[in-house]
Amino acid sequence: TSWLGPEYQIQDDAAFPNQEAKHNTASLYDLVDRSNSIFERRYLPINDWNVGRIIVQDNRIRHWMNGNLIIDEHTDSPHFSDAVHASKFKDTEGFGKNCSGKIMLTDHGTEVWYRNVYIRNLNGCAQVP
Repeated sequence: TSWLGPEYQIQDDAAFPNQEAKHNTASLYDLVDRSNSIFERRYLPINDWNVGRIIVQDNRIRHWMNGNLIIDEHTDSPHFSDAVHASKFKDTEGFGKNCSGKIMLTDHGTEVWYRNVYIRNLNGCAQVP
């Protein structure tokens, strides 16, 4: 299996106005965009603090932004499988199927700040073959 995993995208969308929707803030990066969600620009502008929340339990990934559920995806669904096959992760065997692993905070050349980061084990991890 891969060490790569699904990503909660964090960035200043205004700095990248022409990118694909599945690369915008709170998307499940390169897999699921937030266009069918209640997001609709509910994030705060630069220099204000947004609150993100990620829950991954069993085969379910949920992303929140400022208290609003943005992404609710099941990694064992045909939709998720189709999204992986249409993404840059298509050749990554077992992508999104790891039950546990590392958490990465990354940047790609622009500033990002984090505060009050909490990580908790939810004890509900079902192994996926």
